[in-house]
Amino acid sequence: MSAPQEKSALHVLAFLYLVFSHTTDANLGEDELKTISGILKKWVPDAPEAAVNRVFLETVGWYNSISEDAERYAEAKRAAHMMREHMSDTQRGSVLLNLIEIARADGEISAKEDTFIAEITEIFKMSETRQA
Repeated sequence: MSAPQEKSALHVLAFLYLVFSHTTDANLGEDELKTISGILKKWVPDAPEAAVNRVFLETVGWYNSISEDAERYAEAKRAAHMMREHMSDTQRGSVLLNLIEIARADGEISAKEDTFIAEITEIFKMSETRQA
């Protein structure tokens, strides 16, 4: 399955979170999956859970259609640039806090996760949020 024909903002968020959680440690544990699912639901609280789950499954297909982690990472960076253009400072801050929440879901923030967060922070042109 390739990228969804109509990529919603939720697809893009899910892709960024999925790339972050899987490419930084080559593992996507149940705790991280639950955290990502819960975070996505918070972005669209009025959406039926089945709709959010469908978006996530479509995003997994999109992720799996890209064979190399470097390509996935590049696509995630393109998504972050798009977010910078279309999201408010508050929304971008929430994305960064979401990344921290996902990183903490499996224990502690690894060096690769820390680097990814720093790169997205730079793309967003925002100050460090990791103390939050």
